[in-house]
Amino acid sequence: MKTGGIMRQSVVFIGSLLLLATMLACATIPQSAAVQDPDLLLPPGALAYAHFSQNTLQFLLPALLAESGSPGNADSSLSQFTDRTTSLSAALMPPATPEAKAYRLYASALGDYPPGLLTFALSFDRSWKRSGKIWRHQPSQLSMQILNTSTLLLGRPDIEAIREIVENPLIAIHPVPTYWKEAWSRDLAVFLPEPVQLISASLGMSDLQLPLTGMLLSASPDTVEPEGNSYAVFLAFKFDSARSALIFSPLARLFFYGMAHKSWPTRASTILDEVNWQIEDTIVSASNIRLSTDELQGLLFMIQ
Repeated sequence: MKTGGIMRQSVVFIGSLLLLATMLACATIPQSAAVQDPDLLLPPGALAYAHFSQNTLQFLLPALLAESGSPGNADSSLSQFTDRTTSLSAALMPPATPEAKAYRLYASALGDYPPGLLTFALSFDRSWKRSGKIWRHQPSQLSMQILNTSTLLLGRPDIEAIREIVENPLIAIHPVPTYWKEAWSRDLAVFLPEPVQLISASLGMSDLQLPLTGMLLSASPDTVEPEGNSYAVFLAFKFDSARSALIFSPLARLFFYGMAHKSWPTRASTILDEVNWQIEDTIVSASNIRLSTDELQGLLFMIQ
């Protein structure tokens, strides 16, 4: 996956989300309907999965907005979207065919979305076209369905993979393994089912063969030093066996060492000194990583 991955690919959503937010700003917030688990709506087979709470959306989306080159007056509309959104879960999928170059991006957002007024507003915007239950934003190729008063389905270039799960809920599978459910439920989480390419590229070893079956990064507001506006970060690597975890744990440490010096060159030594490394059966994990919002943002953009 090219540099930027799910974070940089998310930039394609910004312009359309801002249009959506402007419409939501004009609507009265209704009582929320029954909320579905947004993670269960994500399709299997993604290159990366991400989960954002309202808190992390409020500090992360402005950075994506700036990177996307959106106009400065979009800030208020962005605020309207994040204020109304409780959480957002997304999946970055490989291109649909070998010939296709564009990655596919699917997301489900939970919050307070007034279907009637939103539909009314979309009807008068010529950039949105409706086909059945699906709205499509022509300039950005973003597709959207208002599932109910609390759920939006989003996709680029379509949302068929999510709609299939909505219509056949028995096929829904949580994208994250059970042993990482608690970490995934934090304010921010990124799960890579096949992280070998990222780690190999980071270590400068393109042909590196690792028995690695997953990597997860999660973060939540720091409760130890809450006044510092920092986040407590957890990073974990899943290997195919306990023996592999023991043998390859130095590479996991080397990977984080490189990321630290690349992301925060002036603070890397302090951050690395405080990290707690553990090996539990097949999982190698790093905890006690405390980062400011800017530092966390920099780390996320490093994930490819």
